[in-house]
Amino acid sequence: GVNNMNRPLNHYWINTSHDSYLAPLYSCYTQVPMHKLMGHSQTDLDMYHVALYRGARCLELDVWDPPYDGPEPVVGRRGMGVDNGVIPPTSSSPRRMTMSKSV
Repeated sequence: GVNNMNRPLNHYWINTSHDSYLAPLYSCYTQVPMHKLMGHSQTDLDMYHVALYRGARCLELDVWDPPYDGPEPVVGRRGMGVDNGVIPPTSSSPRRMTMSKSV
């Protein structure tokens, strides 16, 4: 069908993602992602691109206070840079980014 976006946003379902920035680290002994076993994983900006190319239109961005009163917040579990290249033009559908302040 044709993308007809004439109705209010709450009339539509969207494909969303959770912990979009996490790149799974797989153990050589199990098929379970390592971050599920150890409680952590690698932060990777490219994972946002993967989520978008897989159809996600709402991405989650986790933000922490900067360490030692630094000037910029920390994005992702281990920090990553965010620039204009984060959201590639994958389609004409609207995209949303949610921000979660972590403590």
